[in-house]
Amino acid sequence: MTSDVDQGAGYISFGPLGDKLPSAFTATVDYAERPVTMTVHVTFDGRRARVDKLIIESKNGREVTPRDVAGLQLGEVVRDATRARITPGAGLAVDRRPDRRPTPDELQLVAGVYWAHYVMWGDPRRAVMAIWDIPRATANRWLRRCRELYDMPEVD
Repeated sequence: MTSDVDQGAGYISFGPLGDKLPSAFTATVDYAERPVTMTVHVTFDGRRARVDKLIIESKNGREVTPRDVAGLQLGEVVRDATRARITPGAGLAVDRRPDRRPTPDELQLVAGVYWAHYVMWGDPRRAVMAIWDIPRATANRWLRRCRELYDMPEVD
């Protein structure tokens, strides 16, 4: 993958950990198993990455066919392009032990994970569930507590 920040673009902080993303950048994503490359131009306003241009090009110089783009998921492309451009903010190391309530530091990290996955078109609740190996009901409870402490986006 290649990625370039637009000239004059600044970095915008998001989430409780102070992660940053450029306000505008272009990324070319090349999956080895696909006969095409995808170039996306992404803008970021502090809430969510937005795509304002998508270019699909054939790797072998021929025309792009419907078969070439079958199964192509824009969300996957945006997630990969955005993940590569996020600059992590404050790092928190948390050792999650089961059978206890999350600490304030853990909730800050949960909120940060949620924010990052929201920004890059992921599934933030599912990411929290997977990282901490917790059921949906527990993730929902933790996220309610996070919303009490931090400005948290709602999933569209």
